[in-house]
Amino acid sequence: MEFFDLVFPQNVGPLTYRVPESLKGRVEQGMLVDAEIRKSVKRAVVLRPCFKPPEGKLKEIASIESKGPVLSGPLLRVMEWMAEYYFSNVGVVLKSILPREFFQRVKARKSLEVSEEQAAYRRDLDEKTRQAIERIRENIDKRHYKCFLYHAHSTQDELSFTLEAIRGLENVIVLVPEHASLKQIEGSVRAAAGERFSLYHGGLSKGARSGAIEKIIAGEADVVLGSRSAVFAPLKNVSLIVALHEENTAYKADSGVRYSARDMAVLRGFEESATVLLTSICPSVESWHNAGTGKYTLIEAPPAPRPEVRVIDMRRSKDAISKKLRDAAKSRIEKGQRAMFVINRRGYSMLRCGDCQHVTSCKDCNVPLIYFKADTVMRCAYCGASGPPPETCPDCGGLMEPVGAGVERVLEEMDSLSPLSVEKDLPLKVISDTDEKLIVGTKAIARQDAASEGFKLSALLNAESYRYVPDFRATERAFRELLYLADKTSSGGQLFIQTMSPGADLFKYIRRFNFRGFYRDELSQRKALDYPPFTRMVLLSATGPAGAFMEAAGMGNFKGVEVLGPVPALTKRGKNVTKLLLKSSSRKNLRAALKKILKGRSSREVTVDVDPIWV
Repeated sequence: MEFFDLVFPQNVGPLTYRVPESLKGRVEQGMLVDAEIRKSVKRAVVLRPCFKPPEGKLKEIASIESKGPVLSGPLLRVMEWMAEYYFSNVGVVLKSILPREFFQRVKARKSLEVSEEQAAYRRDLDEKTRQAIERIRENIDKRHYKCFLYHAHSTQDELSFTLEAIRGLENVIVLVPEHASLKQIEGSVRAAAGERFSLYHGGLSKGARSGAIEKIIAGEADVVLGSRSAVFAPLKNVSLIVALHEENTAYKADSGVRYSARDMAVLRGFEESATVLLTSICPSVESWHNAGTGKYTLIEAPPAPRPEVRVIDMRRSKDAISKKLRDAAKSRIEKGQRAMFVINRRGYSMLRCGDCQHVTSCKDCNVPLIYFKADTVMRCAYCGASGPPPETCPDCGGLMEPVGAGVERVLEEMDSLSPLSVEKDLPLKVISDTDEKLIVGTKAIARQDAASEGFKLSALLNAESYRYVPDFRATERAFRELLYLADKTSSGGQLFIQTMSPGADLFKYIRRFNFRGFYRDELSQRKALDYPPFTRMVLLSATGPAGAFMEAAGMGNFKGVEVLGPVPALTKRGKNVTKLLLKSSSRKNLRAALKKILKGRSSREVTVDVDPIWV
C-alpha cells in the first residue's frame, strides 16, 4: 500500500492518507489532490510519501487534481521550514502564502497589458558595474546558491542594475515591497522579459491571479514580478530571485504567518541552489552585517554626485519653516526649479492650552489628536475617532493654541509660493505630472515615482519625528528616510534637515554620505545592547483576557532568554493589546521558552511575531 502526507490550507498539520488502488503509482510529491477532511472533500497538496503510517483506519485520497506536481520540492521544504521557524503549522503556512484560487477552480483571466506610459527604463552601465553583473551571471550558470547585496547609489541605478541582471534569463522572480512599486517598474521588467513575463501579487483580481498561476505552472511564464507573496510563486528550477528595496518593512507580513519575504527569498534561493540578489540604496543593518561576515557578497555601486546636505538648528525657532529654508526654497522656485518639503504629520497641528499646557488627546487611545484646520475637526491617527476642536481647555478654561506643525500648517506658511499638498492616497503621477514648483506632504512622497529626479531642493521639516521613536531601529529608519529624500534631489541640489539636535552623529554621517561609518557605529551600539543582528527576538501580543496570562509569562524564568514586559500597547487601529518581548542569542532557547508560554493557548489568543521589525 502507498501512503502520503497531505497539507490542507487550514489550521492543521500534515495528515496521512492512503492511496486507493485506482490511483496507485500516480500520486507524486507537490501534486494537488482532493481528500476528505472534517466530513467534506477539500483540496490539498501532497507533502511527501509516508513510509511509517499511523495505526488505525486511514482515509483515502479521493482524486488527483493536477497533471503533475504544482509545487516543487524546494518550495515544500521552504514551507516546512517556515512552520518550524515562525512557530506555526504547515497548514497555516500554506494558507498564508498561496491564494485561495490555487485551491479552487476560478475562471482564469489575463491581467491587463502594461500601459504605453510604462516604457522600459535602461541606463548605460560602467565597466565596474558590468563586471559585477557578470559575477552574478557566472554564479547562476554554476547553479550554486549565493546571495549578493547590491548597494546602489540611487533608485534609478538600483532598477537599471536589476534589469541588466535579469535580461535574457529564465526562471526569475523579482520582488518589490509594495504594490505601488509594481506600477513604477512593470513596464521595464516586462520589456526585459518579453512574452515570458507574468505579474503575481495579492492585488490582482481572482481571475487574473488564477490566470497567472496557470501560466506559471504551465511554464508559459518564467519571469515573475510581484510583491511579498510572489516569493512563493509556483515556479520550478528558479535561477535568480531579486528583492528590490530589500530594507523595506513592507516585506514583513503583518497578519497570518508573519514571515519576511526578503528572508524567504534567501531561503528559497538556498533550497533551489539559485542566486539571490538583494538591492537597496540603504541596505538594512542586518543585511550589511551579513555582508560583513561573509554570508552575503557585497557589491557597491561606483561613487556618484550627491546633493549638498545642510542641517538647520531649530532649537530657538517657533516656526515650522526656518528663514534659511524659506529663502532657499523661494530662490529655487523663482528660477523655475522644483522643491519638496516632507513633514511626518498630517493635518494642521495639535492643540495645547496656553495656560496649563493640556493637550487634546483621544479618550480611548490616549494619544494627541490632530487638528485638521481645513475641515475644522480633530482626528485620532490610531482609531480614527473624530470630533469638533475645543475652543477652551477642559481643565482650566484657557484658550487652546496650535502646537507643532503638520502638512496643512506648512502649506499655510508657504501659501505665497503656491504649493501642492500630496497625500498618500493621491496617484503616483501627481508628483511628476504637476506643474507646481513646491510639493508638501508626508514621507510617502519621497518613496514615489522611483524613476524620477527633478527636485533641486528637498527638506525634512521635523527630523525628531523619526529619531525619537521608542524603537532600537529608529536611527536606522531616520538615516534611510534622509537617503530617500537625497535620492529625489537632483545633482547640484540641496537637502535641508531641520532638527533640534544638529550635533547628532546621524547628521554627520548623512552630510558626507558615510555609509560605512554609520553602519559601524549602529552595529557597535546594537552589539552592546544585545539587539539584532546579534540576538534573536520574538514579540508576543495578546488581546482582551488573554493579556492576564502574559503577566505570569513575564515573571517566568527561561534559560538563556531575556524577557521584557509585559507592557500595554495600542495597535494602529487603536486596539488595546499586551506585549511581551523575548530575546536570546539561542534559537533553541527561544523555542523552548515559547513552547512553555504558549502551551494550551490558541493563535486567536496570542500573536507570535518572530524577528519583529517594530517593537
